[in-house]
Amino acid sequence: MTGQISKKAKELLQVLDIANLVINESDIKDEKEKKDTLSFIEQTRNLTNSKNGDDKITSYGLKSLTDSFLVYWNESISVDTEKFWNLLEKEGISIKRKEPLRQALLRGVFRNVHEAMEACKNFDEMVEKGVLKSRYNEAELTTIRDIIDKNTSVRVELLRSCLIKGKIPSSKYLRFGDSMAYMGNCNLFNDYFNENEVEQLLDIWNNFK
Repeated sequence: MTGQISKKAKELLQVLDIANLVINESDIKDEKEKKDTLSFIEQTRNLTNSKNGDDKITSYGLKSLTDSFLVYWNESISVDTEKFWNLLEKEGISIKRKEPLRQALLRGVFRNVHEAMEACKNFDEMVEKGVLKSRYNEAELTTIRDIIDKNTSVRVELLRSCLIKGKIPSSKYLRFGDSMAYMGNCNLFNDYFNENEVEQLLDIWNNFK
């Protein structure tokens, strides 16, 4: 194993230590989520240790392992995520980061419903705890909030339209499903629909042909 590959392997182990610390201290994840995430961290650690002792491991193989592990930390939006990347920076670990919030600023929209849900659920807490101050100015934070609100409004309008028509247009079916998931996951139904309307939306969804 070359010195550079060995260095990268040790760096990944340090990244795993930081992730382990963040998850253990998290007050966002429930116990099952913690257990599942910690298990994945341990699996990655075991693979890294075994590869670290393998003279045949390549730089590409180690990079693939690192990239796979970082998928969650690159795509999630939460206080935990910011804490993870901040700790990496403090430790001098230089890993290129993908930032869903930054991409949303550039595009004006979130890339998918999963990013939109995470932003809707966690953005206010992130602002309140000040974890975004070092990366975003006040104008950018206001713009992100506007993007979240607009995303919610567009989804509510779609659901309201289908409710009035009593059906889902075929071209809107996937968007309808995403919007139902978004509203439920973010606990927003009660803010926009009464109990009877929610039941009607579920019936429309279940009876789609």
